[in-house]
Amino acid sequence: MTNEERLAQLKGQDKAQGKLF
Repeated sequence: MTNEERLAQLKGQDKAQGKLF
């Protein structure tokens, strides 16, 4: 998995959990 893919996945998880970073 590339860095960009990891970042996209983390953003998706943040939205799902209602977190803001």
